[in-house]
Amino acid sequence: RNETDLYLAGRSEVETLAERTGEYAHLTVVDMGKEVTIHERRGENAVARDYHRRMRELPQHLHYTATGKAMLAHFEQSRLERIVDEQGLPAQTEETITERNELSDALATIRERGYAVNDEEEVRGMRSVGAAIRALDDEVAGAISVTAPKSRLSGERFRTTVPELVEQAANIVEVNLETAVLNE
Repeated sequence: RNETDLYLAGRSEVETLAERTGEYAHLTVVDMGKEVTIHERRGENAVARDYHRRMRELPQHLHYTATGKAMLAHFEQSRLERIVDEQGLPAQTEETITERNELSDALATIRERGYAVNDEEEVRGMRSVGAAIRALDDEVAGAISVTAPKSRLSGERFRTTVPELVEQAANIVEVNLETAVLNE
């Protein structure tokens, strides 16, 4: 992990996001059809430390996390279908997307607006905002996100402020990835 291009390009942006928001920030990748966190930082106000620690150890389904949906939105259709066929769309909470048509609509919205949200789909009372990170070849390299209690990630902070911070962080990681390749 510590020597992967994405980790090296994204580590400082995860730390900056956690510091700026005071919440958890995550850098994730897809491995065998599930989401794996390769780096996270806990902001000074972040909650659910034990949950986040456990989730670091266990790969998550992509369809109910903000980073997972952000990555799914930019996969080729054949890869998306293969993941859904293999992993299914199990419910994590009452808000989890469990129907293919609903997931397809959500992914179209993500592509249009540039970021994904998890609105209590993984944990009741928690929200996340995530954005995909594209590599030089335009393939999905991973994703970056901020996770916070719904009470703190609401209103303009949920609709504008945090999405802008997350999208900026994703862009900076993309630039870091590209310039690292150009310097080799």
